[in-house]
Amino acid sequence: MKRVPEDPRAECAAAIRELHKRLFEPLCENALSHGDHGAAVEERLNSICYMWWDVFPTWGSPDDSAARGVDEVLLDVMRGTLSSENVACVESGLHGLGHWHTGYPDLVESTIDAFLRGRPEIGVALRDYAHAARRGRVL
Repeated sequence: MKRVPEDPRAECAAAIRELHKRLFEPLCENALSHGDHGAAVEERLNSICYMWWDVFPTWGSPDDSAARGVDEVLLDVMRGTLSSENVACVESGLHGLGHWHTGYPDLVESTIDAFLRGRPEIGVALRDYAHAARRGRVL
């Protein structure tokens, strides 16, 4: 199987920013999906926003030098969602970072630490989820 060159893969990965900006940010309900916080989550756009990083075809490949550049772009996209005013998008970024903790623990922990310092106004449920994601404990 022929591998797609890094530049188009990185462009595709970066385009996920636009998906969040143009679709998820304005159209998702400003509500959390994990735990008991989201009623009938499977019926809303929030469901795919929340589960985006579960169905995305990679959780990072830190040992693959050919994948590292794309990994950096994807991690940057997740980091960028943490500044959203829509908690569904923030939750999505935290969820993705939680999955990527296995491959990039230091980067995930420092990213989430910075998020928590910079967003002290977030609610208890999102703060608790951020702490879980920081340890790679997302479902």
